[in-house]
Amino acid sequence: MNQEILQKIQRYCAYQDRCRSEVVSRMRQLGVAEADMEKVLEYLEKESFLDEDRFARSFIRGKFTYNKWGRQKIRHGLRQKGLDESLITQALQEEIDEETYRIALRKLIERKWKTDGDRPRFELEQRALQTLTTKGYEADLIRELMQTLESRGQTA
Repeated sequence: MNQEILQKIQRYCAYQDRCRSEVVSRMRQLGVAEADMEKVLEYLEKESFLDEDRFARSFIRGKFTYNKWGRQKIRHGLRQKGLDESLITQALQEEIDEETYRIALRKLIERKWKTDGDRPRFELEQRALQTLTTKGYEADLIRELMQTLESRGQTA
């Protein structure tokens, strides 16, 4: 195994949390032989350069906090990275508190209603529902929170 390539892979993993599929892709770009890849992956895991649980948690926190993604979009993103479904489920449950999730969604609904301005209530609700399901929030939860906001007189 080439030490220079190993150092490049270590720096790649140290820069930010990575998953196996990203590291394999990077190794292919660097021309690492398929036969050496598993050895490199084992070494990286043993030395804590690569940890899929840590990656999943970091991904979840970043996408929820900064990108305002919902659980469904986060789950889909992690599946695309090749993570195990049980790992995804556990990390989502532990990283996103239900109350925090609801508060974030409520704020997104309120912001959407304000930016859409003077439209009929039905149209405001449909536009918010479409936008927020695209961001990965559950349609039932969106509807529930919109009804709660309306009953409190907090419509746009």
